[in-house]
Amino acid sequence: MKKIAILAVLVLFMIQNIDAQNIDSTTIKEKIDISKKKRDPSVLTAKKSVEDSFPNPRKAFLWSIIPGGGQIYNKKYAWIKLPIVYGALGTGVYLINENNNAYNRFKLAYTERLSGIKPFSDASIPETIETERLKQLRDSNFKALQEAYVFTIIAYLLSGVEAFTAAHLAHFDVKDDLGLHLKPSFEPVPMRGNAVGFGIQLRF
Repeated sequence: MKKIAILAVLVLFMIQNIDAQNIDSTTIKEKIDISKKKRDPSVLTAKKSVEDSFPNPRKAFLWSIIPGGGQIYNKKYAWIKLPIVYGALGTGVYLINENNNAYNRFKLAYTERLSGIKPFSDASIPETIETERLKQLRDSNFKALQEAYVFTIIAYLLSGVEAFTAAHLAHFDVKDDLGLHLKPSFEPVPMRGNAVGFGIQLRF
């Protein structure tokens, strides 16, 4: 009985070693195949061609550090996109300037009112204005100033995102047979037989 048990253990040990060797050989083969693919000239050429393609999304995003630079780099529809980018950024800068000036005016007037200084340094603000109204105008212009900063920053970031996305989409292959088709179809309706309807087919 002991001999049979020892023999069974030896057989199991041998089978386990064989499986381990098979797994090791398979793993080595997979690693060799992967290394061959990495060294394959066609794979390297394809990778290099994507990196060197125009427009390059990374370069487009870097050019976007300059307002409108990404759109100029991509070239396509730049004459349409640039007025939108500069219009949005120009509007933001204008709002920042106007709200900042108004905020400083009413802030100074409110401080002078609390200090008892008469008349106001800004002659355009009437002396009859109430103190609470000065405070409201100061706070509302400060809020508008913050919103103008947020608007300008978002417009700036969106111009970079648009340039990056446009550069990516420039490499998509849009085939001629892509389309939306409307055609009549017969659909079975429970308890009523067949019914005539229209089906929508999107072909890629």
